Amino acid sequence: KSQKKNFHTVKVFDNFLTNDECDFLINYFKKSPHHEDYRGTTIIRLEDTSVFNFKKSYIRFKYTHKIKQKFKLKKNYDQLVFWPVSSYKLKHKDIDYNSSNKLVSVDWTSVCYLNDNFDGGETIIEDEKIKPKKGTLVLFPSKRLYHGVSTVTKSPRYTFISWWSEYN
Repeated sequence: KSQKKNFHTVKVFDNFLTNDECDFLINYFKKSPHHEDYRGTTIIRLEDTSVFNFKKSYIRFKYTHKIKQKFKLKKNYDQLVFWPVSSYKLKHKDIDYNSSNKLVSVDWTSVCYLNDNFDGGETIIEDEKIKPKKGTLVLFPSKRLYHGVSTVTKSPRYTFISWWSEYN
């Protein structure tokens, strides 16, 4: 079922979400009024969306629960992200600030690819490129490893991304 690959503590899980769940989230994104432009991408902050869309809430719960159960992490926040052609993200390490402008810990990031019918858009972690595959989840220590996204060159890319903290 799930395939795990380890390089530099990066975990890759195939079929983390089903094709139907991925398609649903892409359509949810397209229909949502909650879009926000962010550095060349468009995002939906899922905490700002209604819990009464039961399918979206169920997918979000399932995604979060599977990661929390397996890795003992606590979720800070999550987003659906639309990456248009020509978008990319330079390599960086994660740090974040809360609404009071205080530094908060972002120890891990999870990225689930909602589609794979695009070119480019590989996740780059240190010197490894991960080819996006629909439904695949990548989990990595984003505070410790440099990571980014190569330029999307044909058709848009959609992802479901969460940022996590370790329990202290």
